[in-house]
Amino acid sequence: MFAVALVGVLLTVLWAPSWIALALFARLTTKQILRTSWVVWLIQAMAAIALIYLTDAIGLANPAGYTLGICVALGVSGAVILWWPRPRRHS
Repeated sequence: MFAVALVGVLLTVLWAPSWIALALFARLTTKQILRTSWVVWLIQAMAAIALIYLTDAIGLANPAGYTLGICVALGVSGAVILWWPRPRRHS
């Protein structure tokens, strides 16, 4: 049960910044947020898993610290990617 709670907290840290950026700054609804961000969230989760395994394989000393740091850094970068203004196409 502890592992499930820990994964839930890490996913919240990973995905909350992009949710907040889209909800507050871009003023999107929940349906629009889910439609817009599912690909970025999937990439964030895969990148977090890969980076955590990589840092563990290198043998860094503080697993909790680098896991939280990776999740925070990827969460903020995902928020920037989703919130960054895109050029509009003229039809």
